[in-house]
Amino acid sequence: MKTLILLVVIISQIALSLQVTNLYMVLEPQEESCLHEYFSDKTLIIYELFFNNTQSHVIIKDPESKIMTDKEANGQFKEAFTTFQGGYYEICITNKDREVFSEVHFQLKHGVAAKDYSAVAKSKDLKPLELDVSIKFSYY
Repeated sequence: MKTLILLVVIISQIALSLQVTNLYMVLEPQEESCLHEYFSDKTLIIYELFFNNTQSHVIIKDPESKIMTDKEANGQFKEAFTTFQGGYYEICITNKDREVFSEVHFQLKHGVAAKDYSAVAKSKDLKPLELDVSIKFSYY
């Protein structure tokens, strides 16, 4: 039984790792870079960006190219939303500085990886099997 639970935990961690994307890029002054990713409908998406400069601009568009978010980013940017339709979503990052290169650390979480399950693990009403799984999961 414990082996089965451990196997389930390992498989779930592998699945979670497939739903997180980490990128590092350098943008020249005034350069724009756009990334596209396909998401099905009703999927939770979290974009997190960290910049070495404060003059950046971020635009997120839905599959119909309608602007969902259009913001100036001051060193960091975080946006979370749930998709309303399946398709390719686009995020464009622009270095607004005229002289300095911009280092961008980009993290995308979606689906199960984007949900916060910490409240479930802290629940006092867990059944013995749920408690055992949450304890083993916290060790990894």
